[in-house]
Amino acid sequence: MPLCFRAFVAPCLGLVLALLAGCASMGPEPLPGEPPLVEGRLEPGGLDVQLEAGRAALADERPWHATARAAALRRAVNLTPEERSQAEALLEESMLAAARAATRSKEFTQISEQYLPRRSRAIQAVGRARLLTQEDRHLDAYRTIANLEREHPTHHLRPEAGSVLADAGLSLAQDGGRYLLFFKNRGRAVTVLEYLVIEHPSHPRCAEAYAELAAIYEEGNQLDYAIDRHSDLLLYHPDSSYASFSEARVPELRLARMKRDDFDRGEFLAAEGELERWLAQRAGRADTSPAEEARVRELLATCGERLVENDLGVARFYRRTGHNFGARLHADRALVRAEEAGFSDLAEEASDLLASVAPEAAGPSAPVAPAVLGTAGESSR
Repeated sequence: MPLCFRAFVAPCLGLVLALLAGCASMGPEPLPGEPPLVEGRLEPGGLDVQLEAGRAALADERPWHATARAAALRRAVNLTPEERSQAEALLEESMLAAARAATRSKEFTQISEQYLPRRSRAIQAVGRARLLTQEDRHLDAYRTIANLEREHPTHHLRPEAGSVLADAGLSLAQDGGRYLLFFKNRGRAVTVLEYLVIEHPSHPRCAEAYAELAAIYEEGNQLDYAIDRHSDLLLYHPDSSYASFSEARVPELRLARMKRDDFDRGEFLAAEGELERWLAQRAGRADTSPAEEARVRELLATCGERLVENDLGVARFYRRTGHNFGARLHADRALVRAEEAGFSDLAEEASDLLASVAPEAAGPSAPVAPAVLGTAGESSR
């Protein structure tokens, strides 16, 4: 593009954008016979005229005309604090009426948000976001709320904003479509739902949001994040209907992310404690399904089996490296747990392992303190 042409186009483009922004900020023009909108300064005695014209527009079911008039009046540079308060009261009343009457989100672009005080701005943003959600423009709804709360984090419509965010995020989570051919719309719900649980943690639908986030992270094999979200649900919403599932799911995911039995025994012990606590608190209750209880008992058995395998793996490692005291310590612990749980094959394996380590080699010549004994993986490092 020639330099002279660019030099001509740039100022023109800036002028056009400025004019468009100005038009958007003004809203609908007054009808014939109505007083003009205030521009800059309010004429003496003009306040009552403007207020009366705004209320007449409201009575005539033309809320956007009333909103435009009130917004222009509020921007007058020579208003007293009391007069500005009257203008803002009319503006808020008009914006509420406009938000109730609006049927499409684009109606809210008639009045530029930069000219609205906090309360009217919140009414505009929440009203527009609600309609954007109804139009299946869920991410635009989220951005509208996020932009509002970036400037006005303590606005008076936070509960309503949280409901819009919940509707948008959970609708995206149930959306089976795709974008850019390869990516699922469900994945886009993460942005919205994470914002909801962080910025609106006390909203009633946060428990549902946490559960949905955990499910999405599980589908993406992000098990650490899934455990975190299930744990957050239990921490902040322990009485929700999702709590029982999450409480059982956390230890199940702990077991799932442990690919080997000879690493990090603490994770197995944590899962075992969580499963035992679930059974102690929920087993046999009227609101606990038999299938869910059976699943937890099965997980507890699996966890116990893997703890035995952990001890056996560590015992074999110590036997191989000549630490017979450590080998007998872990093999003996594996034997006790296996016999208590009825794992006959593992009990037999532990007995054979104990028999393969000479008792006299476990004397005080080369002791290994139990507190120092780690897993085989840790020792190998």
